[in-house]
Amino acid sequence: MQTGSKPTRNEAVHLLFANSKRKRRNKERSRMKTQTFVDNCYREYAEQGIDPGNPESGTWELAHHPLPKCKKGSETVWLLKKHHALHNLLQSEEYNHPCVYGWEREYVPEEFTDLANKWISQQRSLAGKAGNPEGKAVGGKAVGQLNRERSTNNLPKEVLSRAGRASASVVNYQRWKCTVTGHISNPGGLSSWQNKRGIPTSMRVRIS
Repeated sequence: MQTGSKPTRNEAVHLLFANSKRKRRNKERSRMKTQTFVDNCYREYAEQGIDPGNPESGTWELAHHPLPKCKKGSETVWLLKKHHALHNLLQSEEYNHPCVYGWEREYVPEEFTDLANKWISQQRSLAGKAGNPEGKAVGGKAVGQLNRERSTNNLPKEVLSRAGRASASVVNYQRWKCTVTGHISNPGGLSSWQNKRGIPTSMRVRIS
């Protein structure tokens, strides 16, 4: 898996739809659950031997998950910046609310540009109507500062290592139950188990 500034089209499609058994239109694909996307990302990191949060593997950011920051979410996971951008678009679609900051457009494949423009425009519109200076800044000049604050580039390696392990623990120690068979596992384990049996990964509920 490449760790450049933007995922290739094939990489994005693989991460977004690794659990899909049939082709769908781009509009339908954008409605995929964010949890499945994060599961796919962490499976890819594990297969590639990438330690989440390790700056030697690319630029990492803390993404609010499972709940977005705009919905008072406080839990976070490490994602490569290019994956964080796609994650924010998926959250926006899932919650029908702009969970973006404006920088995402530069880090998504071309086919997702229209979707990024849609949610960035809505975010700026909401910020303007609310007369929220911070919100306006998020969509404009302050984006660079926000990116620097979120980035792993200025953090000590030992801090990143601990944060990476903690981030993985947030995902791996979540327990999810298959609503078809009742099988219980962590997100990645359940996705793999359901895929082998042809069960849609959306057929799950979180139990802890």
